Parts: sequence; C-alpha cells; structure tokens
Amino acid sequence: MNQEQSKLNAIVAEPISNLNDSLAKLEANSLENDGKRKEGFKSHLHKIVIVFMYVAAFLVGCLFVIRVWHFALPESCCWLNEDKLHDIERIIFSSAFITALSFYLKSIMKFN
Repeated sequence: MNQEQSKLNAIVAEPISNLNDSLAKLEANSLENDGKRKEGFKSHLHKIVIVFMYVAAFLVGCLFVIRVWHFALPESCCWLNEDKLHDIERIIFSSAFITALSFYLKSIMKFN
C-alpha cells in the first residue's frame, strides 16, 4: 500500500506541462503506428490484387492458346464443340473489352 501511495503522490506532484507533453508523445506514437498499420494493409492488399491479375491474365492466355490450337489441328483431332468454343470466345473478347475500357478510363481520369 505504501508503494502505491508514493506512486500516486509522484504523479500528483508532477507538473501539468510534463503530463501534457507525455500525452502528446503517446498520441503522436499512436497516430504513427496507426498509419503504419494502414499502409501495411494497403501494401498487402495491393500484392493480392497484383497476383490475382497475373493469374487471370495467364488463364485468359491459356484459353486463347487452346482456341488457336483447336483451329490449327485437323478436323479429326478437334475436341471442342460449338458451345465450348462460344464460351471461350466470350471470355476472351469480354476480357479484351474490359481491358481496353479500363485503359481508356485510366487515361481520362489521369488528365482530369
């Protein structure tokens, strides 16, 4: 009990300006750490998006290669029916359209 009383007396005896300085330092450290956490999260999310984009581009490229390969082979070796070819073409061309649209919108937003 005596130690707690002496700690309390030391805190009460400390000047108000020192307490304000201590609180300001704690607040500054808290804000700095919060900013680091937010930047860490943004960096991690950015890496996930980049990996997803590479995987999506790879898959669309594979579909394109499959489509070209299907048309390059003789008719006896073709394994895709019309429905599957239509699905592959829809994926490839919609991906190309979305990519072109995103580049266009990016250029518009850059100048404004």
